Amino acid sequence: MRRTDENGRTWDGNRLVEIPEADWARMREWRAEMLALGRSTEPTDREAARRALDASYRERGLEPPGLVFFVDSPAAGMLAVNLLQKISRDQLGDQLGDQLRGQLGDQLWGQLGDQLGDQLWGQLGDQLGGQLWGQLRGQLGDQLWGQLRGQLGDQLWGQLGDQLGDQLWGQLGDQLWGQLGDQLGDQLWG
Repeated sequence: MRRTDENGRTWDGNRLVEIPEADWARMREWRAEMLALGRSTEPTDREAARRALDASYRERGLEPPGLVFFVDSPAAGMLAVNLLQKISRDQLGDQLGDQLRGQLGDQLWGQLGDQLGDQLWGQLGDQLGGQLWGQLRGQLGDQLWGQLRGQLGDQLWGQLGDQLGDQLWGQLGDQLWGQLGDQLGDQLWG
């Protein structure tokens, strides 16, 4: 269904199909003006360009960029964009990687270390400690006690037995024989 709007443009549904000659003339003027600006070799008024850029950002509810680069040509602009993107990606990647590794790594390892460490050491300490202590006490205790009892017992009893036996029999023997001799002598001859 074709219709014509108040500016003389003809539409077929949502598609523009006919434009009045006056609009074509304005578009040709605007095209010539933009081409002249684009082909200009005059120095850029950087302050005016910055004001226009900031105003266009604010008009759209955006914060203007903090840093704006001016270059000598569109080719230099493309080169600058590519270099900045590469540098930015590399640096951002490195910086973000370092920051994420540093911050998240510290936080995660801190939390994981605390939580898992407490849990694991608690569980391992209880389970393995009980098991290991029981096994060590059982195996080593029996072995060591058996060896100590065997070796030290034999040595100690051998040495102590010899020394004490000699001393005791020496002292007691003299005393006993002396007393027995006195008592028997008194009773027999007395």
